[in-house]
Amino acid sequence: MFDLLFLIMIGFIVGLGGAVIPGPLLAFVIFDTVRKCRVVGHYVVLGHIMWEGFIIFLILLGLGNLMIEFKDIIYVVGGSVLVFMGVSMLRGGFEVRTKDSR
Repeated sequence: MFDLLFLIMIGFIVGLGGAVIPGPLLAFVIFDTVRKCRVVGHYVVLGHIMWEGFIIFLILLGLGNLMIEFKDIIYVVGGSVLVFMGVSMLRGGFEVRTKDSR
């Protein structure tokens, strides 16, 4: 019983990773929603749910230790994605283009 409760708590804590702290994911949602259309935010949320579900699945399989072992690689890949997203936003020249203005 306590094992199941522990796993649920781990899943909840992992899920909060992208939901609690306003950061790059929020900036990306705002940027793409304004630039494209309202539905983009829903797609981003769905993608985040799928990614977090995948991470929880790996943890439940016992691959959490493996992820800890390769944390430096995970940090580099994650940081690279953040840099790519930031450069993509900055290349837009701080102008907001809506779907109709293209």
